[in-house]
Amino acid sequence: MPNVKDPRLYAALLERYSVRRYRPDPLPADALARIARLAQDAQPLFPENRYEARFHPGMRVDRELVRSFGAYGAFVNPPHALIPFIQGSRQPLLDWGYRAQHIVTGLTRLGHSSCYIGAVGRQANVRRRLKLPGDAVFGALLIFGTPARRATSAAHKRRRLPFKDIFFNESFNQPGEAPEPLRAVMTAAIAAPSAVNTQPWRFLWKAPWLHLFVQRHNRSYLSRANQAYRYVDGGIIMANISLALHALGTPAAWSFDTAPPRHPSDIEHLASIPLQP
Repeated sequence: MPNVKDPRLYAALLERYSVRRYRPDPLPADALARIARLAQDAQPLFPENRYEARFHPGMRVDRELVRSFGAYGAFVNPPHALIPFIQGSRQPLLDWGYRAQHIVTGLTRLGHSSCYIGAVGRQANVRRRLKLPGDAVFGALLIFGTPARRATSAAHKRRRLPFKDIFFNESFNQPGEAPEPLRAVMTAAIAAPSAVNTQPWRFLWKAPWLHLFVQRHNRSYLSRANQAYRYVDGGIIMANISLALHALGTPAAWSFDTAPPRHPSDIEHLASIPLQP
């Protein structure tokens, strides 16, 4: 591990993985109180958006609920769930992903396992089922608890794209490895989860700026409506980068006003962040 100011936070970014099988026992009341505070205090990307996290201890995630979220695969005995949501017009899915990943990383630091159950393409259905406001925007339900013994996760075993496929130096004609001074940040960044492990992000390094892009279309998202997951996934990896920088003792703020450099038409610029190698 690199020399970091907050090794527990940095380790949480690398070690967190999705868990689908849980012990049915609820967490202790004091643990739930800490998680409720964690959820309500999730760091914003756009503070002007209204944010709320509705906490559902003891909520049973049955097959009907899973179908309403459009999830794939089986979920066994998750004892708790919460639904963070955004009300506002400033890139709500990007903001949602950023805040949600702060919650998920916090859960990992507290010793709890978690999983996203995506809901981007089924917003109206989920709003009705969970009695959310009509303008609520969200990317997923977050389930969490204690993993079942010998719990496994297919997502945990999936490979991450190599740097040469997602990282570019100076221009998009020069793919390659992240330079050594950025390696700790980028290693934590690409540990981020994404919908069906799509990993839609692309990075361009033009010192001192790291520019973040996402693919405009990825067939792994399956449907046209699901292409909006790129914003959720973009917000999630932005959170991982911000948290990694805090762990390393070199925090920096994302900029949305920086002019994007030239880039292929099939990717979309989201934001840029200044880094000091």
